[in-house]
This record gives sequence, structure tokens and C-alpha cells, in this order.
Amino acid sequence: MSHVRDKFPQAVDVLCNQRPDWQYLPIATFHEDLPFFHQIVESFKLPLDCPVPSVSQQNHVYFTDGGCVHPTVSEARLASWSVVRDFAENCKHAMAMTSIAVQMKNPCPLLQPVDMGLVEGKQTISRGELCAVIMACENVLMDSEMKRSDIFSDSQYVLNVIHFLEFGDLTRWGYKVANFGLLCRLEKSWKTGKFRIHKVKSHVDWVAPESGQPTRVSMGNLWLIALPL
Repeated sequence: MSHVRDKFPQAVDVLCNQRPDWQYLPIATFHEDLPFFHQIVESFKLPLDCPVPSVSQQNHVYFTDGGCVHPTVSEARLASWSVVRDFAENCKHAMAMTSIAVQMKNPCPLLQPVDMGLVEGKQTISRGELCAVIMACENVLMDSEMKRSDIFSDSQYVLNVIHFLEFGDLTRWGYKVANFGLLCRLEKSWKTGKFRIHKVKSHVDWVAPESGQPTRVSMGNLWLIALPL
């Protein structure tokens, strides 16, 4: 501890000469406002009414993501979720509008935020990823013309959950499964055969290195990063 004593000579003088009765007790304490913070977090609820799709399409494409501040501090974590919809009519349309967006250094106008919010219950990144997919599914189900929906996520956990819901039995495991409440809600809205989940890389450059062309996945991630969560 010599480097600490050298860095804080005034504090050492106070402890040794002015306050010899003070004792150091290494007892961890919580901030006095922590209970208030927990009450606020416990009030967060995932919306029951999803926004009605502004445009009807047979094929829907969504980019979903979850985030978390202070992820390594369980008592201070605050998680969020967000959903972006891709309104491109086809690949040519998507590439043309994305190229313009790259040149202008702005998010692509075909990528529009559907909804965003804070995570219900326990604050973790995984729950944020789940909430985003749930809201995407509930949004697409409100479009009567929908025949297929592709949902993109950078969470391997989400892909594992979808695989479990499609081929496993959630009721058999019950509350032994983590995030059981969210999984039940996702199971109600997930339509096997109509919905497809895709894994994408997170925090990638928005221009594909092999072709020099902007990618829709990266542009979707860019929109998510720009959202004021």
C-alpha cells in the first residue's frame, strides 16, 4: 500500500496524527437511493398494446436488439430493448436506398423504429434481447396481410430460445427455465413456419469488407445504435 500512502499524504497525516481513533472497516454499503431505484425498475412493464404497423406487407423484416448499462453491477443494471422494421420492397430497392444513406451518413429511410423501452423485471441484456423479439412478433401479427416475417438478432441466446420453443416443451420445464414469463409470452406470439430468426454479428462495420457495399444488417444495427435509449 506504499503507492497509496505516497499518493495521498494529507489523508495519511489525518488518519495517523489527527484522527488516531478512526478505524478502517472494509464493509460494503449500498447507496442510500438504491431502494428507490429498485422501486422504479420494478415498475417497468413490457407494453401490452403493440403499435399497429403503419404499412401492410406480405413479408416483414425486423432488426431487434437489447442493451444494458452497468452490465457487471447487478444492483445498478438498467436494460433496454428496441425494434427497427425494414420497409424495403426487394433487394435492389434496399441496396439503392442504403447506398444513398451511406453517402449521406444518415440512417436509411427504409429502416424505421417500431418501438423501444426498458426491460420488465430483472435487468439483463438477455431479457432485453427477448423483449425486442417479443415486440417484433406482436407487431407483425397485427398485419393481416403478413405471410412471412424475418427477424434478425445478434443474440445467440435468443436463437437458442426460439429453437427450444419450436422443438421443445416449455410447459414440461415450467419455472426451471430462465426468464420463464418472457418465454411464455414469446411462445404465444411465435408462429413456426411463418417466422424465421436469423443470427447476425454485433458491432460490425456498416460496409461489407468483401464487396465495399453497405449491408442491410449493419444499417439496421446503426439505426438501433442511434435510438435514444
